[in-house]
Amino acid sequence: MSAALGWDNLSDPPATLTASGAVTLAPVSLLQNVHVGRKWRHNATATFVVADLGSLMNVDTVMLAGVSGEAPTFRVRYSTVDSTGAAGNAFDSGSISGLPYFDPDYGLFVHLKSTPASCRYVRVDISEAAVSFIEAGRLFVSEREAFTTNMQTPWSRSAVKAAVDTVGVGGQTYTDFRLGHWRTQAAFQFITETERNDFIEAIGLALVNLGRIDMLWISDTASTNLARDCIWGYLEQDLTATQNIYIIPPLFSVEFPIRQRL
Repeated sequence: MSAALGWDNLSDPPATLTASGAVTLAPVSLLQNVHVGRKWRHNATATFVVADLGSLMNVDTVMLAGVSGEAPTFRVRYSTVDSTGAAGNAFDSGSISGLPYFDPDYGLFVHLKSTPASCRYVRVDISEAAVSFIEAGRLFVSEREAFTTNMQTPWSRSAVKAAVDTVGVGGQTYTDFRLGHWRTQAAFQFITETERNDFIEAIGLALVNLGRIDMLWISDTASTNLARDCIWGYLEQDLTATQNIYIIPPLFSVEFPIRQRL
């Protein structure tokens, strides 16, 4: 098991998105909206979205959250100069489907490239026969961060019940049904000084200067079901780096309490 984290979403503004189609009230720009439930939709059996990152960037991680369908087929391409993304000269996954990339129970598509590639355009094709539409709620494109030393036990993954139960005067339980969510709590006890000053500090700056930051939590980059073992979400609490013992070079501990964004 090897955990990783993606937080710098290169497909968010100032990046621009284009798609092969969209319905009027569900444009492709909704893939840049923080709420996964506000979805881009194309009434077709095959479609694609292209993210123009604005310049050459290192990319190894692509995610779509809130994907519709039971068994869609995907194709991920990285291109350097072709604005349609079809060239795929920096990377081309070919047609992929099913595990480990997608599981309809979680509606999450995750593609992890083993090494980063430099590209400007990232294109994701989606197709599924006999459907009336294809939709997705959030696009994430980034270069993920792998930890020098993996997370330690205990760590937890929780299926959080959000429904509200009210007990009436007769003792009956009345339920206000609401969507639940996934939550993970992971601790890293051996964060290096370089990691603390690099991406841990960058995440902290985003929290302080922007007020929030969404991220892709990957509990195991070699998972046989990435849709299950990843969470697209945000930090529920402060991000605190603690030096527990005085050694040279120093080591720090950091906890990541991440809640799924719906």
